[in-house]
Amino acid sequence: MFEFLKKDFGLVSVIIPCWNYGRYLKEAIDSCLDQSYKNKEIIVVNDASTDSTKEICKGYNNKIIYLENKKNRGVAFSRNKAIRASKGEFLAMLDADDIMLPKRIAWCLKEFEKDPSLGLVYGDAEIIDIKGKKIMDSPSPEFNQKELFKRNFIKTSSVMIRRECVEKVGLFDEKLHGPEDYDLWIRIVKKFKAKRIPKIIYKMRYHPDSLCWTSERNGSMQKQLEYIKWKHGLK
Repeated sequence: MFEFLKKDFGLVSVIIPCWNYGRYLKEAIDSCLDQSYKNKEIIVVNDASTDSTKEICKGYNNKIIYLENKKNRGVAFSRNKAIRASKGEFLAMLDADDIMLPKRIAWCLKEFEKDPSLGLVYGDAEIIDIKGKKIMDSPSPEFNQKELFKRNFIKTSSVMIRRECVEKVGLFDEKLHGPEDYDLWIRIVKKFKAKRIPKIIYKMRYHPDSLCWTSERNGSMQKQLEYIKWKHGLK
């Protein structure tokens, strides 16, 4: 048990979807294995990648749980597949091109320990480039439900949620491709409390083929955000 925590929180499930991010995946997995909190399972879903993703995952043997989609189904489907296969009472999100800091899981659990009514916690990021060099810090705002209903400021790879949240509000909406995380956060915070951890807890990689950047460039993100706000009656 990590020295920060007064109790053992049991198993934490790390959820990693991957589509053709083999060149970054090893760093992501290794950052999970190097966590100070040891009671965890790492679930990687290969979303029909055509690169080295499968070979990289097989090299970890039983250190990770490896799942595979026969055809490309998208990040929401892949995250849902991992969540359904998971056993932890807490779910930690991580994109395959990002990197957890060594105490990321413990810092998140500490917030749940301080306030058992929390459903979701998130933190700040350090933006890095393709080679892992720091570009800038990217702090997130303190949690405010009204502000979240206006825009998504919660970074997915910083998020940890209680399993109870998805049991009550459902999984990621598989019709969405890009802002599926925002849709889930809205559903969660309507029923559960959320809190920001005011420190950098992971490294977020900026690169040209990142889903968040490409969806913004091709205009699909804005259309889906408008749908989400309509769906939740936010405008």
